[in-house]
Amino acid sequence: MVQPVVEYVLCEHLARTGLAKLRLGGRLRGFTEQPDGVNCEVIRADGSTYRLVPEYLLGCDGGRSTVRDGIGATLHGTGAHSS
Repeated sequence: MVQPVVEYVLCEHLARTGLAKLRLGGRLRGFTEQPDGVNCEVIRADGSTYRLVPEYLLGCDGGRSTVRDGIGATLHGTGAHSS
């Protein structure tokens, strides 16, 4: 799997279908689960922060996943290694 290609295809699909809102240029600082969604704190590139409350939060945010760390999940399997 070539991650940039997968990300491109996913972003194109989301833009075309409107299934989800995509926000780029931020980093998830932390989150707490709430009855009506997930309270997320996001840091922009300039250091300012904002909050989102999506209905769902997916833990597919890379090898050093803030989401998986926050829920205590681990990633099993093998990854690509360069020689």
